[in-house]
Amino acid sequence: MVNADASSTGIEDILAERSHMVTWVDDTQNSKDPTLLDTLAYVVGGGTGRTRSKQAGGAREIRNWCSLTLVSGEHPILQPGSHDGAMNRTLETTFEAFPDQAMPLWLHQQLNRHYGFTGPQFVQALLDRFILPGRLDQLEQLYGRFRDRLDEKTDGRPDPAAAHVALLATADMLARVHIMGETEESAEPAALVAGKSLVALAHKAGRGLQDKVAAAYDTIVAFVAGHPAHFGVRAEKEMSGANPPDRWGAYAHAEVRTKDKARLVQIVAILPARFTKLATEQKFNAQQVLHGLKKRGVLLTQEDDRLTRKTATLGPERPGAYWIRIDEEAETLAATDPKHEPSGTRDSEAGHESAK
Repeated sequence: MVNADASSTGIEDILAERSHMVTWVDDTQNSKDPTLLDTLAYVVGGGTGRTRSKQAGGAREIRNWCSLTLVSGEHPILQPGSHDGAMNRTLETTFEAFPDQAMPLWLHQQLNRHYGFTGPQFVQALLDRFILPGRLDQLEQLYGRFRDRLDEKTDGRPDPAAAHVALLATADMLARVHIMGETEESAEPAALVAGKSLVALAHKAGRGLQDKVAAAYDTIVAFVAGHPAHFGVRAEKEMSGANPPDRWGAYAHAEVRTKDKARLVQIVAILPARFTKLATEQKFNAQQVLHGLKKRGVLLTQEDDRLTRKTATLGPERPGAYWIRIDEEAETLAATDPKHEPSGTRDSEAGHESAK
C-alpha cells in the first residue's frame, strides 16, 4: 500500500516494481500535488514511465508496467469533464460508511490473516486451466460473456464501466471456484450479481460528475449576468464618462448547424484569463469543465477541436475566447447526458446589440 502523498516518479517506480501485481494507493486527500491526482489515471493506465536523463548524460532505461491499481481516499480521481482517456482507464465508485462497525473490523482481520496466501494458489490455477494448455480463448470467452451481460446500455455504445467490471467479475468467479471451492454453476451467477451492483455504483458516481459540470455552468451564467459592464453592457458610470471597466468578454450570436437545420443561438464569449480566474475563485477545474461543456454541446469549438474561438465582437484583433451558449436549450444540455454535440458552428454576423 502506497500513501498518495508521493511524487509521480515515486509512484512510477512502485508500479514498475510491482508489475503484473495489484498496487494500492491510499488517502488521496493527503496528496500535496493536485496535478498528481489529475494525471494518475494516465500514469497507471499508460504503462510506461517518462523518459529521464542521467546525470552523466544519455537517457535512463524506460520502465514499464502492467498493473491493476486500487486508489482510495476522499478526493476523487475523475473530475467534471475529465478527458475520455482518463474515463476509459478508470472505474470510480463512491461508498458510504458501514452502519455496523463490526463488519469492517471483521474484514480487516480477515484480510490481515489471509493476505498473500491465496494469490499464488490463484495464479497456479490460471496457469493450469488456461495458460499451459493453451486455452486463453476460453478465458476471453468467459470475460466476454460477463461483459455482454453487464452492459445494459441500449444506445449501441459500449459501456466502459461494464468492460472494467467484467474483468473483476471474471476474476471473482474463478476465485470462487479455485480458491473457495464453489461450483461453476453457483459461482457464475453470484459473480454476475456482484458485478451488476458494481456497475450501478460506477454509473451513480458518473452522474455525480455530470452534476458538477452542470453546477459549474450555473456558476458561469450567474457570473456573467452579475457583471454586465464587463461583457459590453453599458453601465451608468461608463455612460457618465468614467473609465470603462475591463473587458472580460462579450455577448454574441452563433449559428448551430445540425443535420436538418441551422439556427442562431445566444452565446457569451469569455476571455481565457478571466475564465481561469473564475475557476480558481469558484474552485472548479477550468479545463475539465470546458471539456465537459463541449461534450454537452454547450461550449462551441473550432472544427480542429480547439476550445477557443476568435470573435470580432471583442475587437479588430479578434482574440480567442470560450464560446458558451446561454440560450434556454443550453441549460437543459448542461444538465443532461454529454453525448449531444452539434455537428458544427460558425460565426454569426450578429453582435451584442442584436443579442440584447
